[in-house]
Amino acid sequence: MPDLTTSNPPGYERLLGSATKCLSLLDELAARPGAIRLSELARELEMRRGTLYQQLQTLVAAGWVEEDEHGAYRLTLHALSIGTAVLEQANLGSRILPTLTTLAARSGETASIAVFDRDAAMIVQRVAADRELKVDIKPGTRMPLADSASGRILLTFCNSLELARAHNAGVNFPEQYVLDAAKRDGYASQVDEWVPGMSSIAVPIPPTHLGSAALALTAPSSRFDEAGLLHELRHAAAEIQGLLKL
Repeated sequence: MPDLTTSNPPGYERLLGSATKCLSLLDELAARPGAIRLSELARELEMRRGTLYQQLQTLVAAGWVEEDEHGAYRLTLHALSIGTAVLEQANLGSRILPTLTTLAARSGETASIAVFDRDAAMIVQRVAADRELKVDIKPGTRMPLADSASGRILLTFCNSLELARAHNAGVNFPEQYVLDAAKRDGYASQVDEWVPGMSSIAVPIPPTHLGSAALALTAPSSRFDEAGLLHELRHAAAEIQGLLKL
């Protein structure tokens, strides 16, 4: 039998197509607000029902997906346990949650942490403000790098590899003066640029195992107090920096 481990040229990566397709299917299910039936999913993805059914059953057997009483498919809590483990390994889980909670309480606005996710800024941790009118952004939300405060901070303070990946992904960059101001002032903000009626302000925090990171506060534009929120952000960012050194 030939030695298959040495037959490929240097740099060649042999990927398992079936595995990558199942992982892509997890992304599709995660992007939906609820369970979805096989026929509807096949129509949306323009896939053969038989092939899609096999992939779903593979994920069911692996514990990532379940079928509800109406025959629709949804993610299981296994995805949550993996996500929680990722945050703990990156020191963005239980260690800094009290700081985020205090930040949301002191500011009265939604506090969040975002990292690079290919061509976007992804929220990986957040604590919502305890008030009737608040901005509801959830973990997993992907924000444009150019138009979100967190995205601008990530672009400004990222390392060269992350910046190259953003360029290669064809990311829309903000005007250079926006990045220059963020570098000079140590923060970035946006008012009604990403979502009308919503404003945000962000500062950098020390890089984690997930790469560059940004700490942000998001508020309805009608009560957005940039100076006050910046003061709270900088206090929380200094506290997080100390926690990440422990």
